[in-house]
Amino acid sequence: MPWAKIYKLYSNENDEFYIGSTKKLANIRLREHIKDAERSQSKKANWINKCEINICIIDYVEYEAINELYVRERYWIHKLNPTLNTIRNPCGISRNSKVKCEICNKIMNKSSLSRHIKHFH
Repeated sequence: MPWAKIYKLYSNENDEFYIGSTKKLANIRLREHIKDAERSQSKKANWINKCEINICIIDYVEYEAINELYVRERYWIHKLNPTLNTIRNPCGISRNSKVKCEICNKIMNKSSLSRHIKHFH
């Protein structure tokens, strides 16, 4: 099974940060964020352009289907409440799609997952 990483982009200059996932090496993904920021006017891009950005791995994920990786990323987004994440549906699945809680393996609607994680874990 393939492995991926959940990462945090942060700066020592302020408290803002971003959570993402990648199958690539962390430094390659960081360079991609920096390059993408040159062409964007988003809040995250402006932050990247004005601060020295660091990356750290917060979780390693072994997965069979890419959906599992996105569920784990969503778990970290809800747990850490990053200031710069704007896409709350990183895998593009509908709110009624069935997903599995990575912690307890319970199957539920995607729309219920964040509430489940907050209240039961």
